[in-house]
Amino acid sequence: MDGSKIKNIVLLILFLTNVFLLGMLLTDYSEKRAAEEEGWEQLTAIFAENGIALSPTVQKEEPLKPYSLRRDAEGERAAVEKLLGNLEFLDMGGNIYFYNGVDGQATFRGTGEFDIVLQAGVVSAGNEPVQAACGVLKKLGIGYDRDRADVKAERSMTVVTIPVCWQDIQVFNAQVTFTFSSETLILISGRRLPDTESGQGSVGLPPKTLLMDFLRAVNEGGYVCSEVTEMQCGYIMNVPVSGDVELVPVWRIGTDVGDYYFNGVTGREEILA
Repeated sequence: MDGSKIKNIVLLILFLTNVFLLGMLLTDYSEKRAAEEEGWEQLTAIFAENGIALSPTVQKEEPLKPYSLRRDAEGERAAVEKLLGNLEFLDMGGNIYFYNGVDGQATFRGTGEFDIVLQAGVVSAGNEPVQAACGVLKKLGIGYDRDRADVKAERSMTVVTIPVCWQDIQVFNAQVTFTFSSETLILISGRRLPDTESGQGSVGLPPKTLLMDFLRAVNEGGYVCSEVTEMQCGYIMNVPVSGDVELVPVWRIGTDVGDYYFNGVTGREEILA
């Protein structure tokens, strides 16, 4: 048998092997998907037995990992300088830093909380206060969710509140508030996440497990709701040590009577301040 025939036979064997392996992968994927759908059907039935409808629109998101973040003083200062111009820096002790800039003053704490007072006219909103606020957040290096921005206007005052995000995932207990007077931004306050990632944990509990924890809490706590309408995985920020932040996965479970939050690692209910 000449070399070309042997080569063709080898190529055919390799092709058939790849087809076989692909078929196995597709079969395995199909079985896993069917098992997943069956699990959700069973969960829906369990909720129905307890008088709660589980909406088919509930998103079956993947669980998140917890992360540890550490304050980067140089990164923080560089971000503030983009907004306030050249800075004078003062360490006030207790991990509290004061920045005095050309266009305003800022105080940043090790807990992530901050306040910025701007000189008049530095940032003008016009008819777009949310857009102006988002521009400031970009300068400060703060991730945000523009779609969940809240605007309250009364006479000459407009207050815009925007949730903070980390890697495009909402942090439920962090937001930034912008106060405009006569279309000029005068005050910014909120929480800023540290810049440096210092570690991560293992993936948290899957959504079906969290829903069972929620159902157990409903039955034990005497909550009254008739439908789970949505489910969103995000984070809460804990500050065990000033300058360090733990991002803990948390599931927001939306119901017809309000939102409930459950820790994505422990399965326990979280009460957000």
